[in-house]
Amino acid sequence: AAGVAFNLWLALSLPAHKFWPVVLAPLAGLPVVVLVWLFARIKSYRIADGELQVIRWKRTQRFALTGLTHLETGRDVLKGMRKRMGNDGLGAITGEFRSKRLGDFEIYATATAKAVVLHWPDHRLVISPEQPNQFVEAIAARTGCRVG
Repeated sequence: AAGVAFNLWLALSLPAHKFWPVVLAPLAGLPVVVLVWLFARIKSYRIADGELQVIRWKRTQRFALTGLTHLETGRDVLKGMRKRMGNDGLGAITGEFRSKRLGDFEIYATATAKAVVLHWPDHRLVISPEQPNQFVEAIAARTGCRVG
């Protein structure tokens, strides 16, 4: 917003034929930002056919629940996480991250306060369903893995 306001202020001091290009130039990147947000966004999570499905725009990531050892929730499970590769803000937090507590993990989340960590022997996945406790109960009931 400050950049657009600055461009408007700057454009007011220019000759009339240069006014609109200067005012509209910052808006040229807006379609790119909207597309990045759409692709990064997480629409929902679903448990079906023995797998966790992360529903995104035009695609679904699938994670087999076989071999799942345990689940955990908590506001501070992501404390100190560092991005290795991915997106950490526009539309969602996705990609490969690392923390002292979890080690390397993959994340598909929108709200870190609602984090649910799924643990396999060789992999960790973090998601953030709207109702974390109910989601954990549903996965635990289907897989028989422990919670906590």
